[in-house]
Amino acid sequence: MCETHMQKVCSVVIALNETVENFCEGNTRKIMSSYKSAFEKEREADELKRKILAEMYGKIIHPLDQEHIARLILTADDIASNAKAAAMKIGLFVNPKSVSAELRESMKKFSENLVGIAMRTYDALRLLGKDRKAAIKAADEVEKTEELIDEFRAKEVYPKLLEWFKKTCNIGLSLLVKEIIDNMENLADRCEDVGDIVRFIALSL
Repeated sequence: MCETHMQKVCSVVIALNETVENFCEGNTRKIMSSYKSAFEKEREADELKRKILAEMYGKIIHPLDQEHIARLILTADDIASNAKAAAMKIGLFVNPKSVSAELRESMKKFSENLVGIAMRTYDALRLLGKDRKAAIKAADEVEKTEELIDEFRAKEVYPKLLEWFKKTCNIGLSLLVKEIIDNMENLADRCEDVGDIVRFIALSL
């Protein structure tokens, strides 16, 4: 069930990427469609999260195991929540024409990297019940990917964001776009956190 939940979480990240791609292309109709897809997929992940937690606490499981599983599910849920939040802000509040093409392109590359780290996180979780060493190795890859994303954000996204800030006089829009990028950053951070939990569980087996 945890593996299925992470699959659904990844589908939310993919829907965010589609939203950002449509945003980069300036296709407002497709932006709304992909945002709604992110919203629906996040709701599906939420429903499964609640089911897992309810079923887990209805069974005899060691308290420490319960805690680790709960942390795993709730942290993975944060990935989906940040993906949905970013997609929602793009879909409902930001006109693509109001953001520079350079910044939109950087956001597109950023979101593509997020799909990559989400899928690596899924691999780490999937391997946890099959191959402990492989799960640890996959978790290490998640951590390395997060570091590369941090570097990309610092070198590619922030400079274009600051350049756009200087040109726009809309403070509210500036703050909103910064929040979108923060959501995307938090998404990557939560993937790393899930990888850390997977590594901890694998080492404890």
